[in-house]
Amino acid sequence: MSATGGVFAVSPARVTVPAGSTASVHVTADTRADVPDGLITGSVTATAPDGTAARTALAVHKEVESYTLTLEGLDRGGQASVFAADMFSHDSFRGLNLHSEDGTATARVAKADMC
Repeated sequence: MSATGGVFAVSPARVTVPAGSTASVHVTADTRADVPDGLITGSVTATAPDGTAARTALAVHKEVESYTLTLEGLDRGGQASVFAADMFSHDSFRGLNLHSEDGTATARVAKADMC
């Protein structure tokens, strides 16, 4: 297996598969590893005795520190209401448009965009 910074683990690490049979391995990703945020890739390679190889790609996205933001729209009577909201980061050109038909909208927002 090849990967970035020990993010991916395969268990068992090695299997022997008799001809005509199948085997399974479990792949886990731990994004707490000390690697940069963003897309992390790797691969698992199966190699036959004659050297023929089959490779399976792996990928996981390590999210920047983020929080769930939930907005609730209420009408003057305090009941859930349709709404739309635009929010912009104070120090970047990033923005977020939320709208809801049932009175609640949820989004993931990076910590840097909340300050």
